[in-house]
Amino acid sequence: MTDRCNSIRQSQDGGYFLIGTYNNDFGLLKIASNGDSLWLSTVGGSNADEAFALAETADGGLALAGVTNSFGAGATDMWLAKLQLCTNMTPLAPELVVIPEGNNIRLSWNPITESVEGCFLNVTGYLLWYSPTNVGPYYFLDYTTDTTHVHTGVIAFATGMHYYAESYVGDPIALQSLPHNPVSRFTREQIQRMLNR
Repeated sequence: MTDRCNSIRQSQDGGYFLIGTYNNDFGLLKIASNGDSLWLSTVGGSNADEAFALAETADGGLALAGVTNSFGAGATDMWLAKLQLCTNMTPLAPELVVIPEGNNIRLSWNPITESVEGCFLNVTGYLLWYSPTNVGPYYFLDYTTDTTHVHTGVIAFATGMHYYAESYVGDPIALQSLPHNPVSRFTREQIQRMLNR
């Protein structure tokens, strides 16, 4: 069975649910009103399962109806699956690897594709922060859509330098409006205001 959408339904928040099959499981993709993918959820067994209909439930969850070859009496059976929506779409934080290279520091991490609840996210990029001390405050270093970044000319004070990265899920144009390698020290609040313009 190939991945496919069998039904589209508008959600209460103005976005859309795409219902069908994904990797031989019931597949549910949440799309924002602007068309951005927000999350993907699957449920199923070891055989082919396919969803055809969706209903939002009174408790804030979703009911998916379809057919299963994984559960039931055998062969193809009807199946109703109840899902709770992802309520915390906070992306996982990348775990940084910090490597000195001459007068520079190379930061690298694995790509983030999930929220803290395990739901699929379409991460647009990463915001990088630094502090000359372990107690902060942290300042904006740069943004990237890659999973590596080089902080140049910092080896003289790198022993006390601390970094963290933050996954960004949002408008890529807003991300590109941020300053690259700023000379000024921007705080988190200032960067959030720039992203929300």
